[in-house]
Amino acid sequence: MIPLPVIDPTLGTGLGLGLIRFYQPKGAGAPWTSGIGGLYTDKGNLELGAFQRMSLDNDRKRIFVLGGYSSTEVQFYGIGAEAGDAGLSISLRQKSFYLDLQGLVEIAPDLFVGGKLDILDVDTTRSTPSGDEVEPDIPLSSGELSNRIVAVGPLFQFDLRDNQFNPSRGVLLEGQYLHATPALGSDLSYYSLRLAANAYHPLGPDSVLAMRVSLCAKGRDAPFHSLCRYGDSADLRGYSGGRYRDRAAWAIQAEIRQKIAGRLGAVVFAGTGGIASGLGQLRDSNHLPSAGIGLRYEIAPEYRINARIDLAWGKDSQALYLSLGEAF
Repeated sequence: MIPLPVIDPTLGTGLGLGLIRFYQPKGAGAPWTSGIGGLYTDKGNLELGAFQRMSLDNDRKRIFVLGGYSSTEVQFYGIGAEAGDAGLSISLRQKSFYLDLQGLVEIAPDLFVGGKLDILDVDTTRSTPSGDEVEPDIPLSSGELSNRIVAVGPLFQFDLRDNQFNPSRGVLLEGQYLHATPALGSDLSYYSLRLAANAYHPLGPDSVLAMRVSLCAKGRDAPFHSLCRYGDSADLRGYSGGRYRDRAAWAIQAEIRQKIAGRLGAVVFAGTGGIASGLGQLRDSNHLPSAGIGLRYEIAPEYRINARIDLAWGKDSQALYLSLGEAF
């Protein structure tokens, strides 16, 4: 069990405990990763989860399973760029059970296709302001506060990376199209689209240029907690996840990764993106820039896995991140 400090602009500051194993069974063709753990932060946020990532048949089949529970304090600013710019929010306590199942099969060299099932049970309550604090009037319908989302659909990967944890060359193209439907037990019906392209190019024996472009879109009836959240996951650091959210989002970024000495490395990154009410409105979205610096320490040289700490600046915000693995 490994203790890991948690520093995240959305979750807060705290401590995580995790057991993660990297290994490669005979005939797998690629490393397996198994993990179980949890974290607790100064915001009262609790997350418990487990995952399994595996390759079979000499990496011709790929399977990913993730499940868990979370109880998190969420700052909801409203929907749209103007709501995010205003910086006024209400506090919500969101409890979620989630399950993510993915399966891919190689149908041509380096091209994988398959399917994905997402199940999400969400129960959201509005926190009571303390003392004389007055919260802004940001409406939420009762149907958005508590619901079950069951979504299924196809996904693909085109993977030319030389390493799945910390590539130095290659390309990764991936996408998914999910549809939540009452036929599967979902309370709401809407689509979810995600596309991303990563590219890695060596600048020298100890330096890599990494680039990423991503696109997100959600159907009109998507609840607030399932909208495209700017600053989440691999898409631009320096923003509290969820301050900027809407039915469409895009992001583009680049990062230079430089080895300094031994296991120590450093990075510098920058990018921009935006959100809009739909894919057709993205051309008019306002830009949300991001830039930052970071340090790396290689904790598992055989798999090129780094621990990272990043300091990033966004529009009128900054954030510090401490985690395992590269941002993308």
